[in-house]
Amino acid sequence: MKLLFVFVCEESVAPLLDELRRKEIDLLWKRVETSEAMLKALAGGQWDAVLFEDAMAGLGVAEALDVMEENGRGVPFIVITEKGGMEPFVSLVKRGVSDFVVKDDLKSLAPTIERELRCSRLRREISRNEEEIRRLANYDSMTNLPNRRLLIERLTHGIKRAKRQKYLCSVLFLDLDNFKSVNDEFGHHRGDALLQETAQRLQSCIRESDTAARTGGDEFIIVLEDVDNENRGARVADNILDALRRPFILGDDEAVVSASIGIAVYPFDGDDAKTLLVRADVAMYQVKNEGRNGFKMFKPGMEAKNPRFRQNDRETASGDAGKAVLPLSWMRSKSRIIRALALHTGVLMFFAAGIFFMLWSNPSGMKIANEKMLDFDPNMATSAGGGGITCKKL
Repeated sequence: MKLLFVFVCEESVAPLLDELRRKEIDLLWKRVETSEAMLKALAGGQWDAVLFEDAMAGLGVAEALDVMEENGRGVPFIVITEKGGMEPFVSLVKRGVSDFVVKDDLKSLAPTIERELRCSRLRREISRNEEEIRRLANYDSMTNLPNRRLLIERLTHGIKRAKRQKYLCSVLFLDLDNFKSVNDEFGHHRGDALLQETAQRLQSCIRESDTAARTGGDEFIIVLEDVDNENRGARVADNILDALRRPFILGDDEAVVSASIGIAVYPFDGDDAKTLLVRADVAMYQVKNEGRNGFKMFKPGMEAKNPRFRQNDRETASGDAGKAVLPLSWMRSKSRIIRALALHTGVLMFFAAGIFFMLWSNPSGMKIANEKMLDFDPNMATSAGGGGITCKKL
C-alpha cells in the first residue's frame, strides 16, 4: 500500500504507521508539509490514498483539496482529526473528503483505508466500463469508424452549423461493388480485412473535421462540413474512387473492388439529416443501376425512377439511431456495470444481478416517460449479427 501523509511531523505519523503494521499491511509512504510538496508528490507517482492531518499549520483542508483536484483526482483523501473535531470538515465531503479517522481511535484506520481503496477501484472500473459502453454505442467495432448513431448526430450538428454560417454540407453514400464476391472467394475474415482497409483509405481522403462512418455491411457514409462549393463532394468522391482502385492485399491474396457513391448537398437536396441520407442513397443506387464504379449528385426525379426509395419507406435517419449493439461476450463479462448510459432514445442502466432499466422510445420518436424494467438474459437476446446482441423488451 502506498500512502502520502500530509502531516506536520514524522512523530505524528508514527502512531498511524504502527497501527497499519500491526494489521500486517505492507507500506510505502512519504510525508510532506506544504501544498507545493504535496503537488509535486502527487504529480510524481501513483498513490493509493492521501492522509491529511487537520493540525497542519499554513495548509488547510480546502487548500489541500484544491491540490487534489489538480493532480490527485480519484485518490481517496482521508482526514485524520482530533476527537470531536470532524464537524468543521463535514461540509467538505462534497468537495472530495473520503472519510475521517479520529486520532484517539486508530482501530478504524486500516478498515477505512481498505474500504476507500475498494471504492476507488470500483469507481475506476465503472469509469472504464462506462467509456467502453459509450465507444460501443458510437463506433463500429470492426473499423473503429463512427456508427450510424454518431454519424446522424454529427450530420445534424453539421447542418445546424452550415445554416448558421451560410455554408454547405455534403453527404456521400458509398456502397462497395460486388463485395459479396470477396467474401465468397476469400472468406469472411479477408472480407473484414478489406472493410478495415477501406475505412483507412476513406479517412485519408477527407479532412479531420469531416466524418467517415460505417453504417452496416459494406455501406459507408461521409459527411463533409464547412463546404463552400457544391462540387467539393464530387472531388472527394473522385479521390475515393481512385483510392479504392488500388489492389487490396489480403494475406497471400489480392482483391480489386470499386464503389458506387451518391451525393446529396444541404440545403439544395434537403434541410435535415434523414432527407439528405435518403437522397444520397437514391443517387448511389442510380450509379448501381447504370453500371457501378462511379458517383452521381442527387437530382430531382431520381426517386420516381426507383419506387423502393419512397421517403416514407426508408427510416435511414431514425430507424436504428437509438439502438446500441453490444458484443455478447462483452455483455456476459461485465456484470458489475452499475451506472447509467444515456443513449439517443433511451437510457440503459446495468446492475450486477442482470436487471436493468431502459427509458424506452416508440418507433414514432415520442418518448415514453415511465421507466420499463427489462430482464437481461444474454441467452434470450435477439441476434444482431457480427456476434452482437440488442436489447429487447420482454
